[in-house]
Amino acid sequence: MLRNYLKMALKVLNRRRFYTFISMFGITLTLAILMIVASFWEHLVGVQGPEVNQERSLLIVNMRMKGKAGFTISSTNSIHYLEEYVSKLQTPENMSFYSIAFAVSTFIDGQKVSMDRKFTDANFWQVMQHKFTEGRSYTAEEVAQRQPVVVIARSLKEDLFGQASAVGKELKVGEDRFKVIGVIEDTPVTRIHSYGTLYVPITLDKKYGIDKSFTGEYMATLVAKDKASVQAMQQEYKALVSQIENPDPSQYESFSTNADPYLAAFSRMILGDADDSGINTLYTVLFVLAFLFMLLPTVNLMNINISRIMERASEIGVRKAFGASSFALIIQFIVENLVLTLLSGVLAFVVAWVALQAINSASIIDHMELSINMEVLWAGLIFTILFGLLSGVYPAWRMSRLHPAEALKTK
Repeated sequence: MLRNYLKMALKVLNRRRFYTFISMFGITLTLAILMIVASFWEHLVGVQGPEVNQERSLLIVNMRMKGKAGFTISSTNSIHYLEEYVSKLQTPENMSFYSIAFAVSTFIDGQKVSMDRKFTDANFWQVMQHKFTEGRSYTAEEVAQRQPVVVIARSLKEDLFGQASAVGKELKVGEDRFKVIGVIEDTPVTRIHSYGTLYVPITLDKKYGIDKSFTGEYMATLVAKDKASVQAMQQEYKALVSQIENPDPSQYESFSTNADPYLAAFSRMILGDADDSGINTLYTVLFVLAFLFMLLPTVNLMNINISRIMERASEIGVRKAFGASSFALIIQFIVENLVLTLLSGVLAFVVAWVALQAINSASIIDHMELSINMEVLWAGLIFTILFGLLSGVYPAWRMSRLHPAEALKTK
């Protein structure tokens, strides 16, 4: 039966080529844009290098201080807070503390060279799996001894030293002089936890050991032994925070901080608060936006389908007169619409792939590589099926309501 429906659907689409072209064009464009957006979203929060341990990691990003005057300060953490308290956690298999990347500059032959400096501990190079093209990372001993050694990104190495090896070369930033001991492949700025172009031992931060506040410029990644241990790690951190005293009772009523999975940490930064990560709100917003984006072409396709159905009224009348049930006719028209959307979906994959190659070639975001992976393929398939059902069910239901006698009179 399904085979007959498919054959009939292909014949109908071939017979009404103008309607088919208009429908496929709108569906293809809509789905291609959705897949490009899904690809960027996957790049932003998905499991990608160097942040390959996401499924067994928690992030400590925000520190919220509630003031007695009614204000709330939301910031990243201080290195003092992370080393004094977070380092005592027993559940994580590994952990790393690192700063946000901030722009600094130097001058080479009178020309200004900009770089993004990131302070990290030695564990950073185990937690984040950067690919080294030259040299090595700095060790825990070098960090503890405040050795002036740095790791730089390949693009910065080429700006500073050209094609020559950078290992052992001196790099001056302001009044500070460093020795380059390693070069890594570039990381896109969208990977905020691993991104930087100049990586410096955390102990060389001039505020290290001096600032005793809880808020600062640092974040942390906690890595559990396996995915099953993530919840226990989160519970241990929650228990730890509950035992920490208010750092400044005279000014603040309370403070709050959370250890979240990657997506929850992202949503907490833009939609959440101390008690709710906002991830459900994020999912709702994304679903509503995708639905609204599909709504206009869906309505247009529904109108085209209704027009096509009215043109086939006599065919419907004959089939109903010979005993075809309304359910069978609904299934037929839904199958026709799904075939149309699935064909458009295949074309949309091609259009999205070409567009992503163009985006990558244009280097809109340096070193960002967008691709259609399995997650994006599944998202595209869901969008396609949802599009087909939304635009096909109502016209099919309306067609099934036609009375055979009235349908036969329609021209």
